[in-house]
Amino acid sequence: MRVLEIKAQNIRLILQSEKFDHGLEQMVLCSQAVKLDEQHHHLVEFYKCYLNKEIFIPVMLSSMDSNIFYRTSDDGKALHLEEKKAPELKA
Repeated sequence: MRVLEIKAQNIRLILQSEKFDHGLEQMVLCSQAVKLDEQHHHLVEFYKCYLNKEIFIPVMLSSMDSNIFYRTSDDGKALHLEEKKAPELKA
C-alpha cells in the first residue's frame, strides 16, 4: 500500500489500496485508514519519510462500538517494498 496522508488527531495513516468492485468486476483504487496503536505514536515522523512510497505495515483487525478497523501491530515499523529485477539466466 502507498502512504497518502497522516492524520494527527487519532494518528492514523491513510493508505492507497485496491479492492475488487463487484459492479465493475475489476480491481479499483481506494483508500484505507490504519490507526496507529498508542505504542506506535512515536513512529509518526518515521512514517512521514514513506509518503508516496510502497510499504508493508503489520496490522491487526480491531473492533470498537460494532465497527471494525485496522490498527498497527507488532513493532509497527514499515518495511519499504522495492521491485527488483531477477538476473537474466544465460543458457
